[in-house]
Amino acid sequence: MNNIVDKLAISQRAMLAEDLEKAHALTQALRWPHRREDWTTMQNLAETIVLEHEGELIGTACTVLQGNFASIGLIIIADEFQGLGLGRQLMTAIMNKAGKRNLFLSATVAGKPLYEKLGFQEYGRAKQFQGNVIQSPNMQTQAFTGLRPALTSDKDALIELMNQPQGMNRDAVGEAIFNIAEHVMVLETENQVSGFACIRPFGRGYAIGPVVAQNQTDATLLIESLLAQYLGKFVRIDTPTRYGLEPMLINWGLEQVDDVSLMAIGQPPVSTAAPFTYSFVTQAIG
Repeated sequence: MNNIVDKLAISQRAMLAEDLEKAHALTQALRWPHRREDWTTMQNLAETIVLEHEGELIGTACTVLQGNFASIGLIIIADEFQGLGLGRQLMTAIMNKAGKRNLFLSATVAGKPLYEKLGFQEYGRAKQFQGNVIQSPNMQTQAFTGLRPALTSDKDALIELMNQPQGMNRDAVGEAIFNIAEHVMVLETENQVSGFACIRPFGRGYAIGPVVAQNQTDATLLIESLLAQYLGKFVRIDTPTRYGLEPMLINWGLEQVDDVSLMAIGQPPVSTAAPFTYSFVTQAIG
């Protein structure tokens, strides 16, 4: 395989700003929903690698360093270059970029065998829900003390909450997401911020995430408070199955469209005590 790759003159290098249009085209070819703006956000956060052949981008890989953890995502090889071992090459290179951190990713059925060979083990599953939001017949309509829109002065407390669930350092992720979020809803308990949920433009419409809360009841309240503001809009949310949010999301008109393996090398990014992360920023970031 290496001889074939050498003959094809495929080179590997860091992604540059001028690569964003071509990276976006790769995801479009796969019918992934990422906009160019979503790629810009990822490049600003991530260590990124590309493969190039005769001036054309044929592969990408990204890792977002988050303290002692690193997420891996957007592992793409153009269809015409499949089967040459380039996926393993990209994964090995991006894992090296992450260093000795605990690694985690979301794996499709097609990608899982490679990740298993590289030492990743499944620690859970996540489901992607999306669709045009309808009014849920089960939404609780009473007023909730402590539920409010976020203030600029809340940002430090929200980032601290993001860091707590898995002991990560998500300062850079938090800064990036809060800068592009359209709405952030906050829950206060005894005058302390105890949970929050963000919604931002992404893909075909909007994405909810992250959602950090003390329990399922609080997470449901936060998510519903956002969905109620986006009736008729196309919304996506990625949530670990362990938290049981599926019935609520279905009541709001969202349908399950994907089910992925959550895989890790080293310590999985799973909370053992509140607060918990009920929805990812993206599958590539966690």
